[in-house]
Amino acid sequence: MESIGMFKAKTHLPEIIRNVQKGQAYVLTNRSREVAVIMSIEEYKKNFKPFDYNRLKNVFSTPPFSSAEEIISMRDEGRK
Repeated sequence: MESIGMFKAKTHLPEIIRNVQKGQAYVLTNRSREVAVIMSIEEYKKNFKPFDYNRLKNVFSTPPFSSAEEIISMRDEGRK
């Protein structure tokens, strides 16, 4: 990916967009600090999957231990 400063991006935006449509991606910098990525929507959809909130809900809906006895047992095991 090519780095490009914000001023250059602002002044050459139509050219940058044409290059992005051809497959080029850019790292946008502000005072030499990377702040964003400019890429085609096709490339974005191919590489980044949406976050699965349902999977996260399932992880937190099941208790980590089955009973208080199990927790006490684990505590006692750690004391040995």
